[in-house]
Amino acid sequence: MRSKDRISYFYDGDGGSVCFGPNHPMKPHRLCLTRHLVLSYGKKMEVFVC
Repeated sequence: MRSKDRISYFYDGDGGSVCFGPNHPMKPHRLCLTRHLVLSYGKKMEVFVC
C-alpha cells in the first residue's frame, strides 16, 4: 500500500446488537473484535474516534 492510500473504517455502537442470522458470517462479536484491533493500531496509524 502506498503512503498516500487511505482506508476508512466506520463503527456504529449499535451494530453489535444486530444479528443477521445463524448462518451469516457477520457475527456481533466480530464487530467488537475489529473495533478493538483498529483502536490498538492508534500509535502506528491515524485513528480518529468520533
